[in-house]
Amino acid sequence: MPISRQNALAVLAPRPQEEALRDLVTFFDRPGRQVELSVVIAEVELNDELNLGLRMSATGLAIENGDNALALGVNTTNPATKEFDVLGLFDSGTLSAEFSADTVLQALAQVTNVRVMQNPVVFTADNQEAFFFDGSEFPFANQVIANAGTAGGTQSFEYRSVGLVLNARPRITAQKDVDMDIRLELSKIGPAINDGGPTVDRRQTTTNIVVKNGQTIILSGLLKEEETTLTRKVPLLGDIPVFGELFTSRDNTVNRKEIIAFVTPRVVDNPDENDQNFQQDYRDRLEEMRAPLAEQREAAETRDDTGRGVGEPTGVGTE
Repeated sequence: MPISRQNALAVLAPRPQEEALRDLVTFFDRPGRQVELSVVIAEVELNDELNLGLRMSATGLAIENGDNALALGVNTTNPATKEFDVLGLFDSGTLSAEFSADTVLQALAQVTNVRVMQNPVVFTADNQEAFFFDGSEFPFANQVIANAGTAGGTQSFEYRSVGLVLNARPRITAQKDVDMDIRLELSKIGPAINDGGPTVDRRQTTTNIVVKNGQTIILSGLLKEEETTLTRKVPLLGDIPVFGELFTSRDNTVNRKEIIAFVTPRVVDNPDENDQNFQQDYRDRLEEMRAPLAEQREAAETRDDTGRGVGEPTGVGTE
């Protein structure tokens, strides 16, 4: 009989079976395995001239931009190479163990503008859903409740999440692989309908994939467009009413951006490994920052030496 308040179990059984029941309870009464999910959500800028694609294989990854290509240890003659088109809708793939999300983002930054939107790390139990949301809660009119004896009524509202949503449910297999159900959703406030209420434009992709422990999953295909208007006019003349339009020009630009998510699951057999994983992640990030900082310091020292001249004495002299 379970005792919920004390997290205990009361068992009534013959004495010869007592030891076996105690061993059985001890076997089940232990912390379950967890999964650490390292997520990197990035925004990649696209345009009509940019033909961007990822090509992945068991030996590496390549990023293509028109006639140029950035190869990262890829054997292009390998017939097993899988084409992974970032411009394709709702694509998913995996990276080999040699490459991480940072490697891909650094390569992408050489051919286009890349912005890391979020980089969360969450823990979830085996076969339990992890949820990440980046956005806002907006009120939407739900229904109007009529008041007795009055002409008006009371309007109720329902709050909905609008923004970027990532749901992931990992299941640890017997081989310590991770079977992942992932849903990535991008939503924004759309145009108003006839009664004046707003609408929500949603795009989402859902995938199920089995990966090795520590292998990175890539989700792409969520595109968004932002239209901007740049106004140019001749000073003073462009401000004249009516005739000022003759001295004014407007350029409409549509910026196309794609949301790419990198999800890396790591199996945690016991809670003590959580601190070790966090420390290892921070060490890796500090190691990645060390090289650029060293280059900046060396460049600054070189500029200082050039500015004061080589061999020139420093300090104040006295007669």
